[in-house]
Amino acid sequence: MNMGKTKFMVSGTGLDVPKDTGRYPCAVCRQGVGAHSIFCGSCKHWVHKRCSGKSGTLKEDPNFVCPSCTGAAPQRTACLPTEIVVEDNSLEVVKEFCYLGDTLAAGGGCISAIINRCRVAWGKFRSLLPILTDRKLPLPVRGSVYSVCVRSTMLYGGECWGPTIQDSQRLLRTDRSMIRWICGIKAKREVSSDSLLTSLGLVDITMELHARRLRWFGHVQRSDDLHSVMDLQVNGKKKRGGQPKTWEACVRRDIKLCNLENVDPNNRDRWRSSVRCSCGTGRRARQTDLPPDGELG
Repeated sequence: MNMGKTKFMVSGTGLDVPKDTGRYPCAVCRQGVGAHSIFCGSCKHWVHKRCSGKSGTLKEDPNFVCPSCTGAAPQRTACLPTEIVVEDNSLEVVKEFCYLGDTLAAGGGCISAIINRCRVAWGKFRSLLPILTDRKLPLPVRGSVYSVCVRSTMLYGGECWGPTIQDSQRLLRTDRSMIRWICGIKAKREVSSDSLLTSLGLVDITMELHARRLRWFGHVQRSDDLHSVMDLQVNGKKKRGGQPKTWEACVRRDIKLCNLENVDPNNRDRWRSSVRCSCGTGRRARQTDLPPDGELG
């Protein structure tokens, strides 16, 4: 083991890293602010009205100090040491770690992995733009190149994801932006994404993710070692309210969505063929009545 490359990460509830979004992230929730915000004179950040603790109409106040600076806002992450020492080796304590292309976050979930895969997919997409936007190539050919080189990069490791609705929407937005770019369809043109997918010979990325997860589920069911992990019982008391979505819950939903309740995953050939037919990943969609390729732009 190379101790110089080894990192240390503590995983648990409340250890997620707040992500700054938008041009002006809020000093409390780190989400982008809009018009209804107030400026903090201490940390020099804008603050949402809901995060400021103020009621009524917001007015400019040079003496305003946000709850994060006063300590009134709850800590979103636990205080952990920056490093630990193991046998005279100092290991850095991190809250995110990328291993074999998949990003693991201390707070759990798959949002960090999805953000990383979308970033990598955009890089691959831009490098293939001369091919993907070449009008001399038929749309099905460009769709095949996109599926093999870009979409597979975006969904790498997706077999083990348990995405929330917001996580799935991020994948969907990224995929549709790329597809409209390939077809030369601007946002102002009212062309449905389903028709563009059909013209490229692709299925929706959510169905592709269902198929990948179901194929991995069949592999887990047929493996004695992996299947034993699913039978483990975790001791402890559940919190009140809804629980975080688990991978097993996503698989149960996929099985019900694809009508695979009566298919035995231990039968490899039948399970894989049933997944392909149910998710539409084993056949190419038909062309629709779109304008000719030269007129899509």
